[in-house]
Amino acid sequence: MKNGLVAIILVNYNGFNDTVACVESILKSAYQEYRIVIVDNGSKDREKIIQNDFLNKHTDIVASEKNLGFSGGNNLGIQYAKKKYDPDYYLLLNNDTVILNDTLSELVEHCNIIENTGLVTGKIFYYSQPEVIWYAGGVFNYKTGIADQPVLGVDESSENNGCIDVTFATGCVMLLPRNVIEKIGLLDEEYFLYAEDTDYCCRIMQAGYKLVYVPSAIIYHKVSASTGNQSAMQQYYMMRNNCYIIKKYCRFPAYGYARKWYRVLRDIVRGKIDFKIQIRAWRDFTKGITGKVETI
Repeated sequence: MKNGLVAIILVNYNGFNDTVACVESILKSAYQEYRIVIVDNGSKDREKIIQNDFLNKHTDIVASEKNLGFSGGNNLGIQYAKKKYDPDYYLLLNNDTVILNDTLSELVEHCNIIENTGLVTGKIFYYSQPEVIWYAGGVFNYKTGIADQPVLGVDESSENNGCIDVTFATGCVMLLPRNVIEKIGLLDEEYFLYAEDTDYCCRIMQAGYKLVYVPSAIIYHKVSASTGNQSAMQQYYMMRNNCYIIKKYCRFPAYGYARKWYRVLRDIVRGKIDFKIQIRAWRDFTKGITGKVETI
């Protein structure tokens, strides 16, 4: 296996304890050619991150004065790592995850042995229910503009245990070779939150690279296994940004919008989302408003 330096980018936003736990899991990795870069994304606990002896010993810490969102925070970390370390790979890893000691080596190994790989991702379980799958391969539908995780919430089984090409990888864990980022550029910051991983996957595939799912690379994600109502912020950015994905990548955008509104109206009737927020998001999309909005 061809080893290379991996820059691991963690974006922290008011998640000090999660970030510490994630770093602790990384430090147990069998693969030792890595550097950890923590981007504090304008969070309230920034001083705890900056002044923490444990984190300062094992990581580089980059502080942003404001919340740059998922894309902006990761881009800041990538740019810092490129300038200081010029790594062979970049691993975008959510700070509310923990990995196993062989996760990193599995990601790097498969990135090297599979030809024309543009992104490698792993098998993700719920941290609170480690036998339940959160991600085991994803699909982007070019007819509807929807990125789907078909086995979300399914108990672990013999299924989805083969290394396969996928058309969607969650931003929770993305190993990216240096040459891919150099060719397609950084993440699109106009989304701010949500759908930026879908956009990046589409750009990677448009450039002629593969997205590879590696089930032997295990990650545990601290998200709820129960499906509750979304926050106003989640509702707004998911609606608005998915419309931009439809506009940019759908073969027939009008069909994509119609399918989107069908699902939106269904969820409104079920009491899962707020009608006014959906209308606000749609109007902002039609006006071309991107990035962070101050109030929702």
